[in-house]
This record gives sequence, C-alpha cells and structure tokens, in this order.
Amino acid sequence: MREASEALNQAAASLVRDRERAQNASSASGFQEMLEQLKDMAQQQGSLNSQTAELIPRPGAQLDQQGREQARQLGRQQREVAASLEEMSDQDRTGRADELAKEARQLAQALESGALDPNVIDRQQRLFRRMLDAGRTLEGDEGEDNG
Repeated sequence: MREASEALNQAAASLVRDRERAQNASSASGFQEMLEQLKDMAQQQGSLNSQTAELIPRPGAQLDQQGREQARQLGRQQREVAASLEEMSDQDRTGRADELAKEARQLAQALESGALDPNVIDRQQRLFRRMLDAGRTLEGDEGEDNG
C-alpha cells in the first residue's frame, strides 16, 4: 500500500511539473527551455568544481572544521544539481539526465562526508563535460529533426 501511495504521489508531482513547464514554455515542445536549463546547470557544476578544487587538502593534510563545513555546503549544492537533473529526466527520452543525476547524487554524498580527494574533482569534471556534451547532442538532434 505504501509503495502504491508513493508511486501515485510521484506521478502526481510529475504531472504538476509537466503542466507548469507547458504553461511557462515559450516554445511548443519546451525543448529550448530544457536546453537553457541544462546550460545553467552546467555553469553551476563548473562553479562547484572550482570551489571543490580549492578545498582539496595538500597530500598528507586533513580538512579542518571550516573545510568540512564548506564541503558539506558544496554537497548540498551538488544535491540541488542532482534534483534539477532528475526533474529534467521527465523530458529526456534518452535517459542521460537520469545517469547524470545519479552521478551528481554520488558526488554530493562524497562532498557531504568530507571525502575530498583528486578523484572527486576528476568525477566532477567528467560530469561537467557530460552535461555539456548532452546539451550539444540534444541541440544537434533538434537541428536534424527540424532540417
């Protein structure tokens, strides 16, 4: 019963988001808005990458209390990126947004736990590039459809 109730709640929330997107869209498909949202998220991800890189301690050093708090704050921001990608996944038929959201959530966990190392920065950079690539691919696909 609980699972069915949660599924219905998720479906209802998805319908509300879709209706809001359709009402606010300046194009019939909402495609341009989705691309713009993806670009904004990529910029936010780039900013997170820079801030995280500044926090990485030197080899052999540990994060101090202030550094751990900053990492937790960056983790919350990373989680916001993941949530935005999850919302976008309703419109994305390719499944890329779901994959990106999953990676963003995993990065958020690493940041929130204070497990900062060069691997986290590398993963953030890959996520950033994948977001940019997804936007370019979607633009190319739309151009082919319109051509």
